[in-house]
Formats: sequence, C-alpha cells, structure tokens
Amino acid sequence: TTMNQNDKTTTTPSSSFFSMGLSTYEVPLTLFSTNRSKLCSHSSSLPPNSLIYIKGGTSTTRNDTDHEPIFHQESYFHYLFGVKEPDCAGLIEAHTGKTTLLV
Repeated sequence: TTMNQNDKTTTTPSSSFFSMGLSTYEVPLTLFSTNRSKLCSHSSSLPPNSLIYIKGGTSTTRNDTDHEPIFHQESYFHYLFGVKEPDCAGLIEAHTGKTTLLV
C-alpha cells in the first residue's frame, strides 16, 4: 500500500481511493469514472465528436493581505473528476467517454 500525502490518494494492489485524511471515508476512484459514464449516457443527442467542457473552481486572491481565501472545489467538478485543487478543467468525449484533465 502506498499513500501520497499531498492528494490523499491511496493505492493498494487491488484498489485505489480518494480520502481527505485519516479516519475519513475512502471513496473508490472508480466512482468518478462511473459518474462520467452516467453523464455520457445522457448525451446521446449531441452531434458526433462532441466534447463536454467542465470548468472547476478558480482560486481567488486578495490584494494587500497576508492570507488567501479558503478554496472549495465546485461540487459537480469533484463529482466527475475527484479533483479538489483549484484552476482545473476537464474535457469528456461525449460518445466515447475518453477524459482529459486540464491542470
């Protein structure tokens, strides 16, 4: 088992999951793929080769201060990609489900 302390993603030989730290719920990474598949299944009316662009939350800054506001990711973006960092976006090919995360 390996754990990346920066993003709290844990990998074991049989599974990977997202967690916000010790003693918190472990969300299987397959959940995010399943959520994207559900979105694609509802996009059958889109033209061929359509892309779905989803923008996550943006970081904000304050002038003349020594601290930044606390960032909270857009819930729909986290639901689809499992990303909590700011200033990201995602592309999903509507008919194939192929996903690209833009960081």
